[in-house]
Order: sequence, then structure tokens, then C-alpha cells
Amino acid sequence: MLRSPRQPSLYPLALGWGDWDAYRLGWGAPDMWGALFALSLICWVNGLRLLPLLVALALLAWVAGLLESNNLWDYLIDPWLATAALFHCVKSGAASRLNWSKRTEFGAFLK
Repeated sequence: MLRSPRQPSLYPLALGWGDWDAYRLGWGAPDMWGALFALSLICWVNGLRLLPLLVALALLAWVAGLLESNNLWDYLIDPWLATAALFHCVKSGAASRLNWSKRTEFGAFLK
């Protein structure tokens, strides 16, 4: 599981113990647009072209309404979480299959 250094401080906010809600920014807040633009511009200037492209694709998908949600965070984060989960499942499945074939006699036929 991925863990952030800020995780302990964000969890109480998710329980409603604070006023600030990061998910609220995804409903079209100008601060979110400004932060995305600044991050993309900094990456572009430093020669990192992939992140601005991915942010632009997420924004286009958000404007087109390709997902059920109207929150921008869902377009920025969910596809990468799903992709990471898929790769992890494939990797774990392949490792499990490899270990199984090494432990069984049937594995001798696979080699």
C-alpha cells in the first residue's frame, strides 16, 4: 500500500475533524486550476513533457464528462490507481504462477 508522509494529518480531515477538504478543490476551484497550470508549466520548462500532457488529457476527459464523477480529482488520480492496481495484479499473478510451476512436477513440463 502506498503511504504518504502527510497521511496521518489528512486522515482526521477525512473524518470531518477539520474545515479543509482537498476533495472540494476538484469541483472546479480556481486554486486547483492555478496549481495544475503552475505545476504543468514548471514541468514543461524543465523538459518534463509527460506530466503536462497527462494533466491536459485529464482536463479534456473531465470537460467531456467521460467518467461518472464531476470531480477533477477522479480524473487525475483514479486512472493511475486503476493502472497501478492492474499492473500489481498481473505482477503478483505472474510471480505466483512462476513459484507454483517451480514447486510442482507439472512445472517440469512447462520448462
